[in-house]
Amino acid sequence: FCNELGRRDYVTGEMWKNKLPFRLCLNRAAADEIIWHAKHYTGRGVMKFYPTGEDLAKDMGVPLQTLVDAHQKHFEAAKKQEKDPEGGPFPAY
Repeated sequence: FCNELGRRDYVTGEMWKNKLPFRLCLNRAAADEIIWHAKHYTGRGVMKFYPTGEDLAKDMGVPLQTLVDAHQKHFEAAKKQEKDPEGGPFPAY
């Protein structure tokens, strides 16, 4: 799991530490911000749409709680970053 909004070298480095496939999980608001890209990549089979987190977890072969825990870590990192947006040893720095 990594902060996908981090610098390109950070995100690429985190990807190299793991195995394919990689997933970018967006909520509705985030997907709407990049709607052209989401439609473009979904239409080409590079991205998938899942109606629920449970559907995503099933496709990934992991318990739903695994996704819940990962999203909680991401949320906590975002809150820390809000407090000190210019620095700190938070994900993506």
